[in-house]
Amino acid sequence: MEWVMILIAVVAMIAAAALLAWSLKMRSQLDAERDRGQQQALDMQRQLFEKTIAELKSGLTATTEQLLKERQRDFAETSTKNIDAIIKPLQENIREMKTAMGETKTAQTAMTAEMKAKIEELVKQTDLTKQSADELTNALKHGSKVQGDWGEQVLDEILEHEHLIRGIHYDIQAVIKDEMGNPVHGMNGHIMRPDVILHLDEKRDVIIDSKVSLTAFIDYVNAETETDRQMYLKAHLDSLWKHVQELSEKDYASYVQPPKIRMNYVIMFVPHTGALWTA
Repeated sequence: MEWVMILIAVVAMIAAAALLAWSLKMRSQLDAERDRGQQQALDMQRQLFEKTIAELKSGLTATTEQLLKERQRDFAETSTKNIDAIIKPLQENIREMKTAMGETKTAQTAMTAEMKAKIEELVKQTDLTKQSADELTNALKHGSKVQGDWGEQVLDEILEHEHLIRGIHYDIQAVIKDEMGNPVHGMNGHIMRPDVILHLDEKRDVIIDSKVSLTAFIDYVNAETETDRQMYLKAHLDSLWKHVQELSEKDYASYVQPPKIRMNYVIMFVPHTGALWTA
């Protein structure tokens, strides 16, 4: 009995194993069929996709070519119109420019001739000015009378610039007179006639005498060597000192008579600033 039960159990186990093997085989076959179906579906989708892409590509190429042709045609028409719109005014401007350049050239020619004449006149005036300056320099350098007159003129202009009135606030080349109204003579017998008598008030007068010393100073300025500069500088200093001594000897202030109040100084005016400060 036990043997039979064991045999039955063995048979049952074999049957179960066979059934399991058959089930696994059937599942494997089903999986294979499913995989083949899926692969076929994927292949069909891929073929459909490739066909669609090809059709789209072909259609897009045709459309693009058509658009390009239309744009090229439109661009050509527009470009022609735009170029005409640019070229025609440009041609007109060029014609106007040529006309203006011709007129400008004519005007420039006339202006050049006029300018040339003015330049020649200016050169002529410059030469005359230089000649006048040279003559003035020579006159100031070698003419003591010219130097003296020039110094008096500068002094007169300075006083006028200070709003002083000649004949009221000051007199030029006025004779010093005594209380009787007679001209006063100096020790050398000459009439005392200073360049300027400046009236400070009703009773007080100040004597101003212009002394110009330019001859040696001009030589000093134009000297080309240091030796000459020192030599002419000494001559310039000696000249100014000589004027101081001469003015001191004249002693204009001592001849001022009552009722005028005598001032104890006289002003020596040097009209050239460079000459004065160099000294």
